Amino acid sequence: MIGRLRSPLVLSMADQILVSATNLILTFWLIHQWTPGKFGAFAIVLSVSLTGLAAHQALAGSQLALLLVRATSPAERQEVLATTWLVAVGVAVLVGIATTIGFEFFSESHRWATPLLSGLFVALQICREHVRTYHFTRREAGQVLLNDLLQALTVLVALAGAAWVGIEISMMLVVGTLCIATVLACTSTLIRQPGDFTLRFDRKVRRRLRRLWGDHARWALMGAAASEMQTRGHVVAVSTFFSVADLGIIQAALTLMRPVGLLGSAWSKVARPVMARDFAEGRPAAAMRYANLSALGFIGATLVYLMLLWLGWPYLSVNILPAEYGGIGAALPLWGLATLVGLLRTVYSLEAQCVPLFRQSFYASMIAMLTIFVGLAVAVLVGTATSTILVIAIGEAAALVALILIIRRHVDRMRPAPTLPSEGSTPWH
Repeated sequence: MIGRLRSPLVLSMADQILVSATNLILTFWLIHQWTPGKFGAFAIVLSVSLTGLAAHQALAGSQLALLLVRATSPAERQEVLATTWLVAVGVAVLVGIATTIGFEFFSESHRWATPLLSGLFVALQICREHVRTYHFTRREAGQVLLNDLLQALTVLVALAGAAWVGIEISMMLVVGTLCIATVLACTSTLIRQPGDFTLRFDRKVRRRLRRLWGDHARWALMGAAASEMQTRGHVVAVSTFFSVADLGIIQAALTLMRPVGLLGSAWSKVARPVMARDFAEGRPAAAMRYANLSALGFIGATLVYLMLLWLGWPYLSVNILPAEYGGIGAALPLWGLATLVGLLRTVYSLEAQCVPLFRQSFYASMIAMLTIFVGLAVAVLVGTATSTILVIAIGEAAALVALILIIRRHVDRMRPAPTLPSEGSTPWH
């Protein structure tokens, strides 16, 4: 029993429950502290951080998990670690600078340090995610749980203390607190394993960078870019053609679905090395069975969570959510559908990457992106802000169908051809 509780999957689920609970507490508290417009600005920063995490996952995270299990020597292992860490830091710096510049130019009113802190927060989130991926790949989910527990306690205690002594809960204060908590969450790993997080740019690392880009990373990045445009496209559409307040309501509704959505993140950290190893050792049937059972589990978990939300909605709508967020009720069922389809797409997208089929996954993402772009144009012209969520669900469904067809076709090719009976033999011998 104790052994099962310490399994990577259970610890990963516990970690995501912790992260999800912390996000929910912080979100509900900020909803009560801020207007929809101010919360919408914070939601944009969070959305940019998720985009940065997607870029990291494509260029460094997925490559770390895929290549580390295939490394055949300590030297090769160190090359993989150094190369992926260099890429992660590079992505963090670029996305952080872009966030700072974008906030400075497009935000109408803010304190002087808010753009800098927003960019720093996004960059630190990317570095933190790389540390988390490192531990999950090494089957050290317990260390991830401890690091995230430290971060959660830092955020909640610091902000609760600020509110208790009467300090204004500004965006600068919230983002600055998140920065400090993220640094604390990464520090123990960087101190204990400095050799696995060295910045190198020698000839071996440069050669592996070129191979990484040519073999997988460019397709993974283009696929991630297409996925981000489809999943974050509604942020641009709603904030541009409707209002930031509408975006705040829609994103607040999305936050209520985060507990289920984060299960997909927890699962992927554990499932990636498992399925990558199955395909590397020539066991595609085992990987497919793992993916199919996972998909069934996500369907069950999503339906149970939606039923719990439905049963608790009378209490939530009256006692928890302010009157300004009344539109959440209309957006929540659509986010439930989009989350469910998105989770199924996550399962089969990860399976395709573990084959690896990064180029084919990019094609599936392009199908979804084009579907969503057309849908968003229709929603902007004749629909409402809430209808953009339905467009996301339709795009995810298009990618899901494409991925399933791609994987089935590839696995059929991997199966050995049936041996024909030799001439003169009978079917019974």
